[in-house]
Amino acid sequence: MTKNIFNISGYRFFSIADAPSYREAMLKKCEELELMGSILLTPEGMNVMLAASKENIESFKLYLTQELRFPEIDYRESWSEDVPYNRMLIKNKKKIIAGPEYRFDADNGIPLTPQEFKQWLDEDRDIQIIDVRNDYENRLGAFEKSEHFDMYNFNELPEVAQNYFDKYDKSKPIVSICTGGIKTEKASMVLKDFGFKDVYFLQGGIIKYFEEVGGDHYKGGCFVFDRRVCVDSELKEVEVDMCFACRAPLTAEDKKSPLFVENEFCPYCEQRKGQEKVALQKRLALAKKQEASADSSSTFTYQGTDQGVENSISSLNAE
Repeated sequence: MTKNIFNISGYRFFSIADAPSYREAMLKKCEELELMGSILLTPEGMNVMLAASKENIESFKLYLTQELRFPEIDYRESWSEDVPYNRMLIKNKKKIIAGPEYRFDADNGIPLTPQEFKQWLDEDRDIQIIDVRNDYENRLGAFEKSEHFDMYNFNELPEVAQNYFDKYDKSKPIVSICTGGIKTEKASMVLKDFGFKDVYFLQGGIIKYFEEVGGDHYKGGCFVFDRRVCVDSELKEVEVDMCFACRAPLTAEDKKSPLFVENEFCPYCEQRKGQEKVALQKRLALAKKQEASADSSSTFTYQGTDQGVENSISSLNAE
């Protein structure tokens, strides 16, 4: 079959005043151009994942830069036989990715191109590499010599930093990596805050590395957030499914487990349920802390949803 669907994905941190006001016109433009995918529109920038004809994708890119006067985004591009998305969605959120507020005027780390990173690995430079993806992503593949902290989600990074970062040499170069680069920019801010002096992040992430230099120094596949689930270093789809119940990615080996029953459960279901419970408990603790602060301060308005979190925990306990 002919690959005639053009796919782009990319992000950029830049200040957008009154970001929600752009949503309606932007969605109308996407529908006119028959685009499919998602756009995250926030005060700190935007994240874009789209598929359509190349002509229509290029028209939308011009719309962003010429009509809306947004800065250019460094997109990753690929072709596919089918559209990997079911609909067109534009979401307004407070942040592109969880974590601290993005600091536009600060030294947030140095971008490292795929070519530079590969050269460092070829030379076996004395560097530290941390993988800041979620645990289920890292399980499918990772760079050699990279370390992962078994995080359920990126929100846990500041806590991970408190528990693990003391063992690292803060004067030695440290490089953070993720799928597309977006998490690494915020991870660099956390690393800076914890005293690391020589902080880098892989520009464009693992996918950009695959596109530009191949799969050297990387083992396995890379989880992607679309219908393909996982790709190899040639950006070809790898046979990986997702659990019907917990949505964890499953390899052929996972499906041989006696703990796997198709359309019912998988080896990771109990683990994921436990992780969700811990994450919800942390949210509840934070919500109650904020509520206590609201009681003692006239300048803070509490907007937590602790009852909803408690209900979710009760539901998990009942399963």
